[in-house]
Amino acid sequence: MSRKPKTLALVALGGLAALLIVACGTDSGAAGSGGDALAGAADAAAGSDAIADSGSPATTDGGGSVADVTAVKDTFDAGPPVCSPSKNTGCGAGEKCDYDENDVPRCVKAGSLKSGETCQGPGECAVGTCITSQNGSTQCAPYCVTVSGLSSCPGEVDCNKVDGHKWKVCDMAKYTPCDPFKQDCDDKTQACYSGQGGFNCLKAGTAEIDASCQSTNDCKKGLTCAGNAGASGGFCKSLCDPTKPAGQNGCTSMSAQCSKISGSVGYCDG
Repeated sequence: MSRKPKTLALVALGGLAALLIVACGTDSGAAGSGGDALAGAADAAAGSDAIADSGSPATTDGGGSVADVTAVKDTFDAGPPVCSPSKNTGCGAGEKCDYDENDVPRCVKAGSLKSGETCQGPGECAVGTCITSQNGSTQCAPYCVTVSGLSSCPGEVDCNKVDGHKWKVCDMAKYTPCDPFKQDCDDKTQACYSGQGGFNCLKAGTAEIDASCQSTNDCKKGLTCAGNAGASGGFCKSLCDPTKPAGQNGCTSMSAQCSKISGSVGYCDG
Protein backbone atom coordinates (compact mmCIF):
# COMPACT_ATOMS: atom_id res chain seq x y z
CA MET A 1 0.00 0.00 0.00
CA SER A 2 1.12 3.57 -0.54
CA ARG A 3 -0.19 6.90 0.68
CA LYS A 4 -2.71 8.93 -1.22
CA PRO A 5 -1.68 12.14 -3.03
CA LYS A 6 -2.49 15.53 -1.65
CA THR A 7 -5.25 17.85 -2.81
CA LEU A 8 -5.77 21.52 -3.49
CA ALA A 9 -8.93 23.51 -4.19
CA LEU A 10 -9.91 25.74 -7.07
CA VAL A 11 -11.12 29.12 -5.84
CA ALA A 12 -14.72 29.89 -6.82
CA LEU A 13 -15.56 33.41 -7.95
CA GLY A 14 -18.31 34.90 -10.09
CA GLY A 15 -20.46 31.77 -10.01
CA LEU A 16 -17.70 29.26 -10.75
CA ALA A 17 -18.13 26.08 -8.76
CA ALA A 18 -15.61 25.29 -6.01
CA LEU A 19 -13.65 22.18 -6.85
CA LEU A 20 -11.14 19.93 -5.14
CA ILE A 21 -7.83 19.09 -6.76
CA VAL A 22 -5.69 16.02 -6.27
CA ALA A 23 -1.48 14.41 -5.68
CA CYS A 24 4.27 17.97 -8.78
CA GLY A 25 9.54 25.41 -3.69
CA THR A 26 9.75 28.59 -5.24
CA ASP A 27 7.40 31.48 -5.86
CA SER A 28 8.46 32.16 -9.43
CA GLY A 29 5.89 31.97 -12.22
CA ALA A 30 8.45 30.83 -14.82
CA ALA A 31 8.54 27.20 -15.88
CA GLY A 32 11.52 25.14 -14.73
CA SER A 33 14.21 23.70 -16.95
CA GLY A 34 12.67 21.75 -19.77
CA GLY A 35 9.20 23.12 -19.03
CA ASP A 36 8.54 24.24 -22.60
CA ALA A 37 9.68 20.87 -23.93
CA LEU A 38 7.38 19.04 -21.51
CA ALA A 39 4.43 21.24 -22.38
CA GLY A 40 5.19 20.87 -26.08
CA ALA A 41 5.31 17.11 -25.79
CA ALA A 42 1.92 17.13 -24.10
CA ASP A 43 0.45 19.40 -26.77
CA ALA A 44 1.86 17.20 -29.53
CA ALA A 45 0.28 13.97 -28.28
CA ALA A 46 -2.55 12.84 -30.56
CA GLY A 47 -5.55 10.55 -30.41
CA SER A 48 -6.50 10.99 -26.74
CA ASP A 49 -6.92 13.60 -24.05
CA ALA A 50 -3.99 12.32 -22.01
CA ILE A 51 -0.69 10.50 -22.44
CA ALA A 52 -0.64 7.11 -20.73
CA ASP A 53 0.84 6.67 -17.25
CA SER A 54 4.58 6.01 -17.36
CA GLY A 55 4.27 3.26 -14.78
CA SER A 56 6.06 5.15 -12.01
CA PRO A 57 4.01 5.22 -8.79
CA ALA A 58 2.92 8.48 -7.25
CA THR A 59 4.80 9.28 -4.04
CA THR A 60 4.43 11.58 -1.07
CA ASP A 61 7.62 10.68 0.80
CA GLY A 62 9.41 14.00 0.42
CA GLY A 63 10.71 13.32 -3.07
CA GLY A 64 9.24 16.55 -4.38
CA SER A 65 6.66 14.86 -6.60
CA VAL A 66 3.23 13.71 -5.52
CA ALA A 67 1.46 13.94 -8.83
CA ASP A 68 0.42 11.06 -10.98
CA VAL A 69 2.56 10.81 -14.10
CA THR A 70 -0.12 11.59 -16.65
CA ALA A 71 0.79 14.28 -19.16
CA VAL A 72 -2.24 16.39 -19.89
CA LYS A 73 -2.68 17.87 -23.34
CA ASP A 74 -4.02 21.32 -24.00
CA THR A 75 -6.19 19.76 -26.73
CA PHE A 76 -9.72 18.60 -25.94
CA ASP A 77 -12.68 17.11 -27.73
CA ALA A 78 -13.84 20.56 -28.81
CA GLY A 79 -10.97 20.71 -31.33
CA PRO A 80 -7.56 22.38 -31.55
CA PRO A 81 -6.96 24.95 -28.80
CA VAL A 82 -6.60 28.61 -29.60
CA CYS A 83 -3.75 28.78 -27.08
CA SER A 84 -1.64 26.70 -24.67
CA PRO A 85 -2.40 27.18 -20.93
CA SER A 86 0.65 25.21 -19.78
CA LYS A 87 2.99 27.41 -21.87
CA ASN A 88 0.76 30.51 -21.76
CA THR A 89 1.26 31.11 -25.48
CA GLY A 90 -1.06 31.94 -28.37
CA CYS A 91 -2.75 35.03 -26.88
CA GLY A 92 -2.35 38.75 -27.48
CA ALA A 93 -0.83 41.47 -25.32
CA GLY A 94 -2.57 41.82 -21.96
CA GLU A 95 -4.11 38.35 -22.25
CA LYS A 96 -3.40 34.92 -20.80
CA CYS A 97 -4.40 31.42 -21.87
CA ASP A 98 -6.95 29.96 -19.46
CA TYR A 99 -9.61 27.22 -19.44
CA ASP A 100 -13.31 27.88 -19.75
CA GLU A 101 -16.07 26.03 -17.86
CA ASN A 102 -15.80 23.15 -20.36
CA ASP A 103 -12.01 22.85 -19.90
CA VAL A 104 -11.37 24.32 -23.35
CA PRO A 105 -8.38 26.69 -23.67
CA ARG A 106 -9.29 30.30 -24.37
CA CYS A 107 -7.63 33.73 -24.31
CA VAL A 108 -8.84 35.97 -21.48
CA LYS A 109 -7.72 39.23 -19.92
CA ALA A 110 -4.67 38.69 -17.74
CA GLY A 111 -4.53 39.86 -14.14
CA SER A 112 -1.56 41.51 -12.46
CA LEU A 113 -0.66 39.05 -9.68
CA LYS A 114 2.40 36.84 -10.10
CA SER A 115 2.50 33.11 -9.39
CA GLY A 116 2.65 32.53 -5.65
CA GLU A 117 0.97 35.81 -4.74
CA THR A 118 -2.24 35.78 -2.68
CA CYS A 119 -5.41 35.95 -4.78
CA GLN A 120 -9.17 35.80 -4.47
CA GLY A 121 -10.11 34.70 -7.99
CA PRO A 122 -8.54 33.46 -11.27
CA GLY A 123 -9.02 36.79 -13.02
CA GLU A 124 -6.47 38.39 -10.70
CA CYS A 125 -3.61 36.14 -11.87
CA ALA A 126 -1.20 37.09 -14.66
CA VAL A 127 -0.90 33.42 -15.64
CA GLY A 128 -2.73 30.26 -14.59
CA THR A 129 -5.50 30.34 -12.00
CA CYS A 130 -6.19 30.96 -8.30
CA ILE A 131 -5.78 27.92 -6.06
CA THR A 132 -6.33 27.14 -2.39
CA SER A 133 -3.60 24.76 -1.23
CA GLN A 134 -3.68 22.14 1.48
CA ASN A 135 -2.28 24.50 4.08
CA GLY A 136 -5.31 26.76 3.53
CA SER A 137 -3.41 29.53 1.72
CA THR A 138 -4.69 30.85 -1.61
CA GLN A 139 -2.35 31.93 -4.40
CA CYS A 140 -1.93 32.25 -8.16
CA ALA A 141 -0.56 29.09 -9.76
CA PRO A 142 0.53 28.39 -13.36
CA TYR A 143 -0.81 25.42 -15.31
CA CYS A 144 1.62 22.55 -15.76
CA VAL A 145 2.17 19.10 -17.29
CA THR A 146 4.14 16.01 -16.27
CA VAL A 147 5.86 13.64 -18.69
CA SER A 148 7.58 10.46 -17.49
CA GLY A 149 7.62 11.81 -13.94
CA LEU A 150 9.15 15.17 -14.92
CA SER A 151 7.22 18.34 -14.20
CA SER A 152 7.11 21.66 -16.03
CA CYS A 153 6.81 23.42 -12.64
CA PRO A 154 9.77 25.47 -11.34
CA GLY A 155 12.25 23.75 -9.06
CA GLU A 156 10.74 20.92 -7.01
CA VAL A 157 7.24 22.36 -6.96
CA ASP A 158 4.53 19.72 -7.30
CA CYS A 159 2.34 19.53 -10.42
CA ASN A 160 -1.10 18.59 -9.12
CA LYS A 161 -4.03 17.10 -10.99
CA VAL A 162 -7.39 18.80 -10.54
CA ASP A 163 -10.19 16.44 -9.58
CA GLY A 164 -12.84 16.43 -12.30
CA HIS A 165 -10.64 18.27 -14.80
CA LYS A 166 -8.00 17.37 -17.38
CA TRP A 167 -5.52 20.04 -16.37
CA LYS A 168 -2.97 20.47 -13.59
CA VAL A 169 -1.44 23.37 -11.68
CA CYS A 170 1.83 23.99 -9.83
CA ASP A 171 1.44 24.07 -6.05
CA MET A 172 2.98 27.46 -5.23
CA ALA A 173 2.10 27.44 -1.51
CA LYS A 174 4.68 27.94 1.24
CA TYR A 175 4.55 24.98 3.61
CA THR A 176 5.72 24.89 7.23
CA PRO A 177 7.71 21.76 8.15
CA CYS A 178 6.64 19.81 11.23
CA ASP A 179 7.09 16.64 13.26
CA PRO A 180 4.23 14.14 12.65
CA PHE A 181 4.65 12.56 16.09
CA LYS A 182 4.91 15.84 18.02
CA GLN A 183 2.17 17.50 15.91
CA ASP A 184 3.88 20.84 16.54
CA CYS A 185 2.02 23.14 14.11
CA ASP A 186 1.47 26.61 15.61
CA ASP A 187 -1.88 26.98 13.86
CA LYS A 188 -4.23 24.74 15.83
CA THR A 189 -6.51 24.32 12.81
CA GLN A 190 -3.64 22.48 11.12
CA ALA A 191 -1.97 19.13 11.68
CA CYS A 192 1.26 17.52 10.48
CA TYR A 193 0.96 15.42 7.33
CA SER A 194 3.27 14.08 4.64
CA GLY A 195 3.41 16.49 1.73
CA GLN A 196 5.65 18.50 -0.57
CA GLY A 197 9.29 17.98 0.40
CA GLY A 198 8.52 16.06 3.62
CA PHE A 199 6.06 16.61 6.47
CA ASN A 200 4.16 19.88 6.51
CA CYS A 201 1.45 21.70 8.44
CA LEU A 202 -1.80 21.34 6.49
CA LYS A 203 -5.42 22.09 7.31
CA ALA A 204 -6.59 19.27 9.56
CA GLY A 205 -9.30 16.90 8.39
CA THR A 206 -12.09 15.25 10.33
CA ALA A 207 -12.12 11.63 9.08
CA GLU A 208 -11.68 9.03 11.82
CA ILE A 209 -9.41 5.98 11.72
CA ASP A 210 -10.38 3.47 8.98
CA ALA A 211 -12.72 6.03 7.37
CA SER A 212 -12.39 6.53 3.62
CA CYS A 213 -10.22 9.42 2.37
CA GLN A 214 -8.99 10.96 -0.85
CA SER A 215 -5.97 12.89 0.42
CA THR A 216 -3.67 12.76 3.42
CA ASN A 217 -5.22 15.68 5.29
CA ASP A 218 -8.78 14.38 4.95
CA CYS A 219 -7.89 12.48 8.13
CA LYS A 220 -7.79 13.77 11.71
CA LYS A 221 -4.58 14.86 13.42
CA GLY A 222 -2.25 11.90 13.96
CA LEU A 223 -3.66 9.92 11.03
CA THR A 224 -2.72 9.67 7.36
CA CYS A 225 -4.55 8.56 4.23
CA ALA A 226 -3.19 5.22 3.04
CA GLY A 227 -4.18 3.32 -0.10
CA ASN A 228 -3.06 2.22 -3.53
CA ALA A 229 -1.60 5.09 -5.60
CA GLY A 230 -4.01 6.03 -8.36
CA ALA A 231 -6.98 4.30 -6.70
CA SER A 232 -10.23 6.16 -6.11
CA GLY A 233 -9.63 6.41 -2.38
CA GLY A 234 -7.81 5.18 0.69
CA PHE A 235 -8.40 4.79 4.42
CA CYS A 236 -7.25 6.79 7.41
CA LYS A 237 -4.55 4.98 9.37
CA SER A 238 -2.58 5.69 12.53
CA LEU A 239 1.02 6.85 12.32
CA CYS A 240 3.77 4.59 13.63
CA ASP A 241 7.56 4.18 13.75
CA PRO A 242 8.73 1.38 11.38
CA THR A 243 12.19 1.33 13.00
CA LYS A 244 10.71 -0.05 16.24
CA PRO A 245 9.43 -3.59 16.93
CA ALA A 246 5.77 -4.55 17.20
CA GLY A 247 4.31 -3.41 20.49
CA GLN A 248 6.58 -0.37 20.57
CA ASN A 249 5.99 1.15 17.15
CA GLY A 250 2.71 2.91 17.93
CA CYS A 251 0.30 0.39 16.38
CA THR A 252 -2.36 -0.82 18.80
CA SER A 253 -2.56 -4.24 17.16
CA MET A 254 0.41 -6.59 17.49
CA SER A 255 -0.47 -8.08 14.10
CA ALA A 256 -0.47 -4.73 12.31
CA GLN A 257 2.50 -3.99 10.08
CA CYS A 258 4.07 -0.53 10.29
CA SER A 259 4.52 0.37 6.61
CA LYS A 260 7.18 3.00 6.01
CA ILE A 261 6.22 6.43 4.63
CA SER A 262 9.54 8.22 5.05
CA GLY A 263 12.43 7.72 7.47
CA SER A 264 11.08 6.75 10.89
CA VAL A 265 7.46 7.53 9.99
CA GLY A 266 4.95 4.95 8.78
CA TYR A 267 1.31 3.96 9.08
CA CYS A 268 -0.33 0.96 10.75
CA ASP A 269 -1.39 -1.45 8.03
CA GLY A 270 -3.87 -3.97 9.32
